[in-house]
Amino acid sequence: MKNYFVGAILLFVMSTGCESKEEIAFPYEGDKIVLTSFMQPDSLMYLRVTKSVQIGVSDSFNFPELPQAQVRLLEDNVPMAPFTWKVINGRGYFVSAAPVRADRQYTVQAAMTGFKSVEATDSLPRQPLAYRGHAQQGIKKIRFTLKDPGSIKNYYRIRVYSASEPPAGKEAVPQAIIPYRLDPVFSNNFLDRAVDSYYNTLVLEDERFNGRELVFVLEAQQAITTPYLVVEISALSVTAFKYLKTLTLQQQDGGSIITEPVFVYSNVENGHGVVAGINTRWVAFKVDP
Repeated sequence: MKNYFVGAILLFVMSTGCESKEEIAFPYEGDKIVLTSFMQPDSLMYLRVTKSVQIGVSDSFNFPELPQAQVRLLEDNVPMAPFTWKVINGRGYFVSAAPVRADRQYTVQAAMTGFKSVEATDSLPRQPLAYRGHAQQGIKKIRFTLKDPGSIKNYYRIRVYSASEPPAGKEAVPQAIIPYRLDPVFSNNFLDRAVDSYYNTLVLEDERFNGRELVFVLEAQQAITTPYLVVEISALSVTAFKYLKTLTLQQQDGGSIITEPVFVYSNVENGHGVVAGINTRWVAFKVDP
């Protein structure tokens, strides 16, 4: 599962780095270093280091890469082996020498001549406890169970994918994302979130089911026709939750001139971007005929 998860992380980082131009004037604070990485336990860290640009400048969202930056990675304040610069699918990444681990704190420091040095710190959450996925051919309902530990506040992201029947002895691999919503009939805990529109991603905190085992009932936009499904349940750090929540609000705002602009959360001191922990469990299951 880890091989295609790394690919998903890279796609996620690249997709969140793409933004559309909007006709809103924001004061420019000058060039700053931008750090972008979503850390997954037991996987290498893939870190994007780029330069911010002024909105409205030609190609302003093709952020220039900074491969000459001096970048350090610390685990629980202990320096780790140096990053290696690699180009993957046409984009440059600083790649860690060793995997990052759950329940550890990681700090990324980056310096470059002409820029203020930047630093970002976050930890990796434990993997969520999710299981018992179920769906039926020709029906829109998708179920799975999530057991929330009650000792701490937890944050989650939920996505659903179609999947083909895997080879014998292999696990189903997620393919196309399936838009869904919380089923308004069964989701009494989230009546205010059970809206008419369908979405690709749900980001939520556990305040309504803290310490409980809860059956989530989702309604897909279309009837299920694929032989397998994969429900992706990701535990998020507080940083990851704030970033994804504000990113969603900004996308929903769409550059409206009658509302206050939404600024995406960043934990990068003296710079922009996000370095955050995420820990994913894949619940893959065969769809009943």
